[in-house]
Amino acid sequence: MRHWSVTAALLCALILPAPALSEAAKTLRDLPPARKPTPLESYVLVDPVMVSIVAENRTRGILVVEFGLNVPDGTLREEVPIRERRLRDGYVRTLTLYASSSLRPGRPPDVEAIATRLQRVTDSVLEQQGAQVLLMQVMVRNMR
Repeated sequence: MRHWSVTAALLCALILPAPALSEAAKTLRDLPPARKPTPLESYVLVDPVMVSIVAENRTRGILVVEFGLNVPDGTLREEVPIRERRLRDGYVRTLTLYASSSLRPGRPPDVEAIATRLQRVTDSVLEQQGAQVLLMQVMVRNMR
């Protein structure tokens, strides 16, 4: 008997908020679309990549890189969302390697080296050149 009362209580808890959720969904649909950082059609925004800075088997900080891709070729631009997961995996891998081998806490990151690494990954995953990496922000947060 107790089992049924618990199940009934859970079902009521799940069913009752449904109208409130549908109202929230309608509100979200009515919001204007998010503003792009640039009016260029060729610009593809990439989610920020964050990796840990590890030294002496301890996390010493976090490297955050925000960037986008300028892809003037329309057919190549259509490939970017298709290969987004592979691109992100490559970005995380190369930045993790950079953060653990070349970046030291208390020193500024080498923005040119980061851009070169990201460009190499982009060209490799897309299997051709034509997408240019445009860095927006590179930030290091040191931890103590």
